[in-house]
Amino acid sequence: MSVRLRACPIAWSPGRCQVNARDVNPDVERRKHVRVHPLPELPGEVSLTPEVPGLTVQLLDISLGGLGLWVQRGDAGAVVGDRLALTLRLGRATVEVAAVVRHLSADGHTQGLEFVEPSAEAHQAINRYVTELCMRGASA
Repeated sequence: MSVRLRACPIAWSPGRCQVNARDVNPDVERRKHVRVHPLPELPGEVSLTPEVPGLTVQLLDISLGGLGLWVQRGDAGAVVGDRLALTLRLGRATVEVAAVVRHLSADGHTQGLEFVEPSAEAHQAINRYVTELCMRGASA
């Protein structure tokens, strides 16, 4: 049996309680996953595979669904829809993952990428990293 409380946007059933953030605040982002910023004590690194000489890439934020990058050279040539092969170093784990460019800033330096069918190993490593950052208070 599931109950929907009228005065509060909470769905409840035995052993489960669920709140839809958009019911509480419709201005909440429509993201499926929480985003976090790397911390100095738990850094995250990303590189293109194969590496592009002279191209510096910095991880801005990460979630189970994708990541945000800052690219030193805005002229790196990426366009929305490009599929990239990435190497992620997240804490002690290193994994390979494919991602699609979903957003580019006007100058091309900031890019939003969505992971494409990450392997179980990659998903687990990303989940561990995001969880650890959340536990340390990191947020985006």
